Amino acid sequence: MTEKNFVDNLFVIKKVWMEPVFSSANSPKPIIPYQAARVIFFGVAALHAHASHFYREMDYALGSYERGQGPVEGREDDGMRIGALFRANDRHWSDFIAYVRNYGAAMNCLKQLQDYKPYLRYHEECMMQKRTNRQSLKDLLMLPIQRITRYTLLLKNILKHTPAVHSDHIDLCRAVKNVTHFATIVNECRRKQEEMQRVAEVFRGIESCPPFPHAESRSFGSEFFVRELISRLPTRLLLFSDMLLVAQASPQVTIDDSGSADPEADWTYYGFASLDDVEVQNADESTSTLITILSLNRNLTSSDNHVASRPSLPFGTDSLAN
Repeated sequence: MTEKNFVDNLFVIKKVWMEPVFSSANSPKPIIPYQAARVIFFGVAALHAHASHFYREMDYALGSYERGQGPVEGREDDGMRIGALFRANDRHWSDFIAYVRNYGAAMNCLKQLQDYKPYLRYHEECMMQKRTNRQSLKDLLMLPIQRITRYTLLLKNILKHTPAVHSDHIDLCRAVKNVTHFATIVNECRRKQEEMQRVAEVFRGIESCPPFPHAESRSFGSEFFVRELISRLPTRLLLFSDMLLVAQASPQVTIDDSGSADPEADWTYYGFASLDDVEVQNADESTSTLITILSLNRNLTSSDNHVASRPSLPFGTDSLAN
């Protein structure tokens, strides 16, 4: 995708999607509810303004180069200043970072619109338009995420073929360093967003699971299928970076010798515990592993994000599958 294609696609997001959506905000059934639209289209206008300005500067630079001397045999400096052009736009790259940091929330809003009829009808209309090139809104919103990586590859390739004595070499080196740094931030943001989505999917897979307060650093580690010592009920322990979540199933659910459970089993939320309240015994021995939860929180109050907890009897299992 060229820089012009990128600008054109951002224009499509603005004209085909963003502007009609906000124009419908006060109607009884808007294309996308206003608050969701603010999240979905966050940063698009700023990105389009920056990309348009950058494209015009690049087009002028390339045009001047072609109209002028161009490459001259025997000369190592051809007058091209791609690195300087990128450096001159350093302050605008923060628009990409802000967009990327919001991208996960935008995708969550789009997911929630999958059964919203005004959005579905308009989406179908847009997909039929020639200028959208049959790209969905989700596809279009992904383009700025991909662009940073392509800038990095482009600059590295130009630098590879630029002599060290070229007047643009230093600016190219700095541009590569800066854009690589931005690409690292983009990748880290995407990694966190993917982990948050994975955590959310795990929560959704547990019946009656309460809405836990958002924790950006929370990640899902692993899960174990065991039986509670006293009731012998099939128990699923889900280990997160900050807590242990407990779910249980009906007595009919079987757990085999390898510690696997029926993948179609329905698991119901039972409680959770801070990792500080979990004790593991015999973890490195061949005998059965005992897990004791000293204080199991059974309720979660979502309105004020406070956890209502009570001390519980020792809760354990007689086996732990790896």
